[in-house]
Amino acid sequence: LAASWRIVTGVHERKVVLGLVACTVDIGVQLGVQTCLFAVHPHHKRIYERILNMEALDSHQRSMEGLSHAPSVLMRWDIEKCPDKWLR
Repeated sequence: LAASWRIVTGVHERKVVLGLVACTVDIGVQLGVQTCLFAVHPHHKRIYERILNMEALDSHQRSMEGLSHAPSVLMRWDIEKCPDKWLR
């Protein structure tokens, strides 16, 4: 079990963000992670559901402690549900 808390960039280039997601998945797989919890911005929820087959654990947007302007949704990633293209 692992956790990834917010992938944040100063750029909005798709290649950069997807590269960071790929590295997060790669490192988890290398370390034998089977399940990972992610805190993602609510606007990105559908993207993670679509590209990684992640599941939202609740439908509530929450503010992270100390970050009142950073709402998040808790999501679960499981290696057995992950599309093969992300498992290098």
